[in-house]
Amino acid sequence: MKSNFFISYIFNFLQIDTISPIIERHTDVNMLIICIVSFVALLIFIFIKTFYQGFIRQLFYNFFIVENSGNSLTENNTTNFQANSILMIASTLSITTALFTLCNYSNIFLISPDINSITLLFKIFIFLIAYFIFKWTALTIIGWTYEIKRYTNSYTKFIYNLIKVIGITIFPIYIIIPFVDGAFTKILIIAVALCFALSYIYKFIIFFSNSFKIKFFNHYSILYFCIFEILPILFLLKAVR
Repeated sequence: MKSNFFISYIFNFLQIDTISPIIERHTDVNMLIICIVSFVALLIFIFIKTFYQGFIRQLFYNFFIVENSGNSLTENNTTNFQANSILMIASTLSITTALFTLCNYSNIFLISPDINSITLLFKIFIFLIAYFIFKWTALTIIGWTYEIKRYTNSYTKFIYNLIKVIGITIFPIYIIIPFVDGAFTKILIIAVALCFALSYIYKFIIFFSNSFKIKFFNHYSILYFCIFEILPILFLLKAVR
């Protein structure tokens, strides 16, 4: 009797298993990529906060004072140079992930649906690295050519401080976007885009105010701004599509 009951139980179990619907789990690859890269950036931010106490606070303080906005906290200080380098890596990862998030959760960039997520992430990251190096090289050449190295060095430091400030500021905003939906997603996307826009306007103001100071405001300065500030945005749009 017990044997027949056991066989009947196994038969019913197998029959139910064969007719049960198969539940497929769809993993959001974009969310996974954002979480992994953001986690790495977060660890670096925590490292800076723990082992270089007061550095981030001083960075923001100097950045929003125009007279000191070119102070990168690196002068004759190996510790601050190390902190700057490490924080630059974290901020680049943060900006890369923010742009990646905007590409996948908004219609700002209108990317192709066929593009691979990892490929897109690497495209953005490589573009940013190339842009930073190209900008530093161009400013160095301009400073040497027109004998205004003091001002180009100050502006270069301002640019790198700006990158670090943006990376820290947008981090807690974009990381929430994959986990929400509806109107709140749009609000967060607008907030990230607004941070980029305001930083661009602030950079515009600093650049032309310095140009007026050194009497460099002419067709060369306008040409520089078009080539090194506007053209890269167009290249980025082209790269992600």
